[in-house]
Amino acid sequence: MASTGKITLNDIMKNRNIKANEFNTTGYKRIELSPYDVVPSQSNFYSQENIEELADTFLVVGQQQPTVLGKVNGEFRILSGHRRNLANIFNIERGYKQYKKVEYLYKEMTEVFFELSLIIGNAFTRKLTPYEEAEQIRRLKEALIKARDEEGLEIKGKLRDLIAEMLNTSSTQIARMESINNNLIEEAKQQFKEGNLNTTSAYETSKLPEEAQKEIAEKVSKGEDIKAKEIMEMVLEKKRADKEKVSESDTEDNRNLATIDLDTGEIVEQKIPNYLNITTAKLIKDYNTDELASFFCNKCLNLAGGNGCAGICDYAVECNGKNNHEICVKWLKAKI
Repeated sequence: MASTGKITLNDIMKNRNIKANEFNTTGYKRIELSPYDVVPSQSNFYSQENIEELADTFLVVGQQQPTVLGKVNGEFRILSGHRRNLANIFNIERGYKQYKKVEYLYKEMTEVFFELSLIIGNAFTRKLTPYEEAEQIRRLKEALIKARDEEGLEIKGKLRDLIAEMLNTSSTQIARMESINNNLIEEAKQQFKEGNLNTTSAYETSKLPEEAQKEIAEKVSKGEDIKAKEIMEMVLEKKRADKEKVSESDTEDNRNLATIDLDTGEIVEQKIPNYLNITTAKLIKDYNTDELASFFCNKCLNLAGGNGCAGICDYAVECNGKNNHEICVKWLKAKI
């Protein structure tokens, strides 16, 4: 893909290689560069471990796969092979001059296409941690929205379904990870990153209020083993408490619908609530954009367990819990 031109989903999917443990480099050119002249991607969120061991391997059997680059605005940025490039630098700095220039593969591309290629190209090169999977989904969603808004990428259907297809997983798994990304507080997210919370535990924790999440994060950070089942019970308890509040509210409303004769205990007047005379379809049809936004925001919050955004619209990545109504209005205006 050149640095100009409209991005298509086919261009993006070409970088995906599910079966092989390598980046798909069809159409890339060869070039020799200094490892110091290529730029590590700021978007790289994958683990960089065992560099010295990899550098030792290069001394014995050589570098079997070249590092893959994207040339963005004249700058060579690493797409795949961050560890390989660090291993080459490690060998240079311990005196092996033959690594001062090594072979790379590169292709010219735009900023947005580079980000998409980085995520998709690395999606299947190794097994990711649950935290890396969640981060991968977040970055991919952001990049797709940016490609749509800035470079005219045509996205048909639900964004969540597209991401699931691109990452060879289920829409349900994407929804779980989105709940973690959108609703898990930073303290709990750090424990998720460190492996102290697994995916199920992190997902269930994301449904809880902030204080409950802080309590769980603090406990697991101190080594306490909190099972996912325990967290699920906390979520169920919260739902039961919420239902009781709603029930109490309904009872109070019902009292206002009838006038009772205190001497006889008979109902002398009963009012019919206005909402019973209107169908749901007509009610929604008569909503203005602002009212519809409130309706969908409430639905989105309920899907997320009452704590943050569940990500049902294309602009969910911009939602921070405080601007949710504004984001929902923006989404509706784009749809209407």
